[in-house]
Amino acid sequence: MKINPIYSLNAYRKQQEVSSKKSTELQKKHDQLEISSAAQNMQKVNQYAIDRQEKIEKIKDQIEQGTYKANAHETARKFYEYWNE
Repeated sequence: MKINPIYSLNAYRKQQEVSSKKSTELQKKHDQLEISSAAQNMQKVNQYAIDRQEKIEKIKDQIEQGTYKANAHETARKFYEYWNE
């Protein structure tokens, strides 16, 4: 039986070429993220969020100082509206 060393060497080179092509293809692929215009609008801080945050800070300060007075009738009305919708 005759072993041809050149054939073995060529097979090895072909295998190396295939694996190097695969690695270069993997390097070329990149992840890409696209954000829709609706999502971009949602990310923007709107005036409503700013006003709400200011109101929350004001109430927190009043609670810390002990000057916050809750309106029991208004609170009860809001609970009633919420649970009876």
